[in-house]
Amino acid sequence: MHENQYCTRLNLPDAVTNLDILTLDDIIPFNISESLVNPEVLSILKSRGFGIDSVEIFKTGPGNPMLRIHIDDSPYLNGGYVHDDIGKLNWIYGNLDCNMTWFKERAGNVRKNEVNSFVPYVGFDEEDVEPIANINIGRNAVIQAAIPHTVINNSDVFWYCLGIHLSYEGFTRVPYQFMVDKLKDYVLPQ
Repeated sequence: MHENQYCTRLNLPDAVTNLDILTLDDIIPFNISESLVNPEVLSILKSRGFGIDSVEIFKTGPGNPMLRIHIDDSPYLNGGYVHDDIGKLNWIYGNLDCNMTWFKERAGNVRKNEVNSFVPYVGFDEEDVEPIANINIGRNAVIQAAIPHTVINNSDVFWYCLGIHLSYEGFTRVPYQFMVDKLKDYVLPQ
């Protein structure tokens, strides 16, 4: 098992070859078609048995302190259940100096099930969580998306993220370490 339980940097090809895709919509997050993903990336994922569940684009503008603290799952998607282990592939464009921060929920917190731009998620207010890890994820990585997380952009350039939720043999949420193990040939020294 990899030491870092939140983020494993990868050396995969760019997820998109046309960066204009990142700015197709001002509503954030928004979903894009799998057909817009680099065929080389799709081939690598398919060769390891993965399918694509969804492709999302997030962004935060210069000086925006943070995206909503969230978990990339929702009881709306799973008949009332929220997974406790979700790997997600993220590609970063623009400001590569942004860190992702993961949080633990404070005792007594009541989760807020939300939908933003047709993407359901579980949201958190800052007072409901406390930071446990802060990591620069680099150009692309597998991240743990079942733990509350966000990105802080204190730079003067936009931060874009293309995120892919993978499926595997009928499962629409793939565990973090399983995803890292399947992509071991692309794991960078951490």
